[in-house]
Amino acid sequence: MNRTPRPRANTWTGWDVQVPPQDLPRLISSEDKRLLIGPLGPYYVALNVYLDLNQFTGPFKNKLVREAANYAVDKNAIVRIEGGPRIAAATNQMVLPGNVGYIPHFNLYPNNNGKGDPARAKKLLAQAGYPSGLDVKLIYQTNDPTPRIAQSLQSSMAKAGFRVKLVPVTQADFYGKYMFDPTTAQRGVWDLSTPGWIPDWFGNNGRSVIQPLFTDPGPGSSDFGGYNSPITSNLVRQALTAPTQAKAAASWTAANRQIMKDAGAVPILVQKWPVYHSSKVQNCTWWFFDLSCDPTNVWLNG
Repeated sequence: MNRTPRPRANTWTGWDVQVPPQDLPRLISSEDKRLLIGPLGPYYVALNVYLDLNQFTGPFKNKLVREAANYAVDKNAIVRIEGGPRIAAATNQMVLPGNVGYIPHFNLYPNNNGKGDPARAKKLLAQAGYPSGLDVKLIYQTNDPTPRIAQSLQSSMAKAGFRVKLVPVTQADFYGKYMFDPTTAQRGVWDLSTPGWIPDWFGNNGRSVIQPLFTDPGPGSSDFGGYNSPITSNLVRQALTAPTQAKAAASWTAANRQIMKDAGAVPILVQKWPVYHSSKVQNCTWWFFDLSCDPTNVWLNG
């Protein structure tokens, strides 16, 4: 089962809670040895967050509006909210760095190095028939830091002509009541949403990222916004049935490119995962499967 990189926690004294993002800059600057950030190197564990666009109904059925959204977002502001560049990096595609299908230096919507391009977004909205701007509803979870992310999105998109109404829902309702029930999108309950995604494995993982997020929308599907491209679906089928890894990789890469050509979503940032442990815990090495210390390798000192 794919995992979404929320929940957040208000406290962080236990084994299974995440460090609040507002505490990370202080811990990083002080080089606190109890803080572990993984995975190491130029790799990330989560696509967290991305902006999903309701393509079942409403204005985001129009590709020009979806393109405008891709130009509008100030991704760097959200990187700061998530804890800064040691934790997160702005991204322009839906595949994490280091995984099959990732395209280095790829950006179909040049955005001033992550700051956004509101002028270009306004021009696209005008071409789409919204010269005076557009009212949209953004659904988001109430657990921190998502409200601050929603407010940042509201602010940066306003400069581009999107008048964003914020619709807060509980963490449980966000996925259970709204994201996994496409009738809420079909009824126009939301236009934008802020999910996150953690693939089940690294490497050749298009079956754990591109396939669930961008094919077969419907009840229980993780294709929350209803993106449905015959071209992308065919590329996914080619990747899944390819006779060699090289041919599969080429199809996953093409699918990743096609999703962004269609402006199927707005990728915002990729994220590492911080773990904070007691000074008594020794040999805490970051472990993907628990997003924490590897429990088989730790011991207590004192």
